[in-house]
Parts: sequence; structure tokens; C-alpha cells
Amino acid sequence: MTPAERSPFERLMRLTPVGPGRYQADTDPGWNGTAAPNGGVLAALMVRAVETSFGRAQRPVRTISTHYLDAPAPGPVEVSVQELRGGKRVAVYDARITQGGRLMVQGTIVCSAARAQSSERREPPPEAPASDELEILEMPAMPGRPPVFQKLEMRPAFGALPMSGAEEALAGGWLAIRGDDAELDAARLTAMCDLWWPAIFPTLAVPDGAPTLQLTVYLRETAGGVRAPVLARFRTATMAEGHFEERGELWSADGRLLAESMQLALLLPLTR
Repeated sequence: MTPAERSPFERLMRLTPVGPGRYQADTDPGWNGTAAPNGGVLAALMVRAVETSFGRAQRPVRTISTHYLDAPAPGPVEVSVQELRGGKRVAVYDARITQGGRLMVQGTIVCSAARAQSSERREPPPEAPASDELEILEMPAMPGRPPVFQKLEMRPAFGALPMSGAEEALAGGWLAIRGDDAELDAARLTAMCDLWWPAIFPTLAVPDGAPTLQLTVYLRETAGGVRAPVLARFRTATMAEGHFEERGELWSADGRLLAESMQLALLLPLTR
């Protein structure tokens, strides 16, 4: 069995060509959030489709902006990609996930080559215990609990646990995908920007759903060679009219900023 066949993430990212720039993939309910496929995982599928169609080495993925129109049901979906601009250093792609002829997710992906720079600015990583100093949070499968947490190794370091009634909307810690020891590529980092529980959850007293409307991921390190775990931190500053924003950061174990994210999501009672 090859490393790709052993990795649950690679099995999730498997794309079968069905035409030029068109692929079939499968949405696995084991990677679902509270009530729908995880938004970061769907965005990662589109990233992988662009890299499969157009390559990844010369112009790595720098950002993806994804809009969620509907939630795919478990089973086959089609992922299609189209080049909007193809330059030597910058390329822009339209990516879409459809199911049964219905548009579910639309994304714009920008790939841009590394450039020389005259100066450098780097924010230091947040202070946190080393990953081996923290215990893995074990969350057994239970009705209503997001299945995706069974796919992850989560060592909380920031904020309170969900449904704690905390004052601060803060969450995060050391994060890895179980059974996956590959280098952290663009698809993995994109998914991991949405795999922790929402930062708003520690402020709640009862569980709510938090479907994502829009997610943007910025990939800061593209040279490769970094492996999990990453130090993930997510914060929410504003909750208004049933919508909240969340800002996320992923750091390598040696203190490099790997990715940043911003998303807008709804907060809905699960009974809806």
C-alpha cells in the first residue's frame, strides 16, 4: 500500500478525471462538521483540482476565496476548474463543486510565484506549550458531535472548551490529521484552516450550528518541507445579526506563519 493509499486525507482528496478540467470526487460524511461537509475540506478539493490540472511547482497557490451556496449530500460531486488568467508569475482560476447539476461551492484561486524582497516582516508566533507537553483531546463519537473530530489529533492550548460559557471567543492548539504524515501542502493547510471548532463555541452554553458562508485562506509558506502538527489559533471579534467572523492562523513548530484565514459564518440553533 502506497503512502497516499494509507493516508485518510489523500483518500478524501482522490480525483477521478471525467473531462478537461473536470473531476469526480466523493464527499465522505466522516469528514462532516455539525450538519454538513466541512468547508475547509471542500476548498481543499478545489485547490487539489487546480494543482492537478495546472501544476503546483512554478506558481504555488497563494490564496483561495470560497463561497458556499449549498451543502453537498454524501456521495459523488464534480469538481471543475477553469483558467481565468495564465501569466508567467501569476495565474487565476475559477473552481466549482457541483452535484446533480446544481452549483454547491464556488471559489477563486490565485497562484503566484515567489519573488525576491528587500525587507522582511514576520509576526512572532503566539506563546503556547510544546505539542508533546499537551494531551490529545479524545472526543468519542456521539450524536450531534461533528464526525470530523474523529479524524484529527487536537491538543487545545488557547481558549476554553466548547459550550463553556466563556467570555473570550478564542480557540486553538496543536493540530494534526490522524494517519497523515505527509508534508503540509496547499490542500492540507487550506483544510486545516477550518478543522478546529469555531472560536465562538467556547462562549456558548448550548450547541449551535455554524455553517460557513465565505472562507478566504492565505498561504504564506509555499516551499514545503513542513509537517504536522501545526499551532492553530482562531479568534472572533464580532457577532452581529446572527453572523460572526473568524480569523485564523497556522504556525509551524519552529515558529513560521504557514497560513491565515478569514471566514464569515452563521450561528444557527441545531433544531433548524
